[in-house]
Amino acid sequence: MYRKSELLPHQIHWIIIGILAALAFYPCLNPGEFIIDVTFMLFHYAYLALCWNLISGFAGQFSLGHAAYYGVGAYTAGVLFMRFRLTPWLGMLSGPMLGAALALATGYPTFRLRHHYFALASLALAEVMRLFFLSWDYIGGAYGIWYEPVLRYSWIDFQFTVDHRVYYYIMFAMLCGALLLTWKIRHSDFGLRLMALRDDEEAAKSLGINTLTNKLVIAAISAGLTAMAGVVYAQFTLFIEPDSTMSIWVTMDMLLPAMLGGLGITYGPVIGAFILIPISWALRTFIGSTLQVVIRGIILMLIVAFMPDGLLQIVINRITRPALIRR
Repeated sequence: MYRKSELLPHQIHWIIIGILAALAFYPCLNPGEFIIDVTFMLFHYAYLALCWNLISGFAGQFSLGHAAYYGVGAYTAGVLFMRFRLTPWLGMLSGPMLGAALALATGYPTFRLRHHYFALASLALAEVMRLFFLSWDYIGGAYGIWYEPVLRYSWIDFQFTVDHRVYYYIMFAMLCGALLLTWKIRHSDFGLRLMALRDDEEAAKSLGINTLTNKLVIAAISAGLTAMAGVVYAQFTLFIEPDSTMSIWVTMDMLLPAMLGGLGITYGPVIGAFILIPISWALRTFIGSTLQVVIRGIILMLIVAFMPDGLLQIVINRITRPALIRR
């Protein structure tokens, strides 16, 4: 499932940069609040797919419980604001710290074992947390946390109900930052160590790579960044509850774009999100949410069966192979 290397042609590199540059100026065209909100969610899931790709694509540690870190971030901001009247910006600091701590607590005992114990443990963590939060009355239980809207444009309260373009640009900046971080990791010694242990952990150990430390570091980074997205989601919707922030379907929304675009590729998750999320919204609108979930499951099976390397790797192979043959 995991690719051995990444050869990204400059054409694709500049095309993606051009698209991001165009999206930076898109709100100036006044497309309407609905389009702004849909594009915000597109950035949101592209960012989450990048976060998931760091641990699962680069390090080969398949996570099925990233929704736990996402939910922790969302609830941290919600509880700070609604219970203690503290600015949700504190959640942008404390949420990632809690998410990283959860990842370390889950990863340390399971990374020491082989096979797929981390995937199972992360899935169990997310489900246990979802059930626990559903029964925890202090944070709203199944009813969730409903924000009291601030009827003004407030940076302190992290609410911009009169102009959602602020949310758009915050999420866009986070997406660009995650892309830059992904690229830096991919082209660093740290990234090479991650890919070495992904491809053959025993061989990586024989080269002197501390596989446990490297896996814990990337797990903490991935979880912390995921929790930050949960904070922004809570401020955008002004409502959070366990099923919408910690269920397995939240994790599916992270992993599907990454797998469709290409695991372990810098731009793969973004391309996958830009294709899959609009399709998901259209399916949800025209055929309902239940059947849409079934179709997403079918898409996952088709990706695993016929495109395990993702769409971007197929495109890269089509571009680079003729050039290699001519040489």
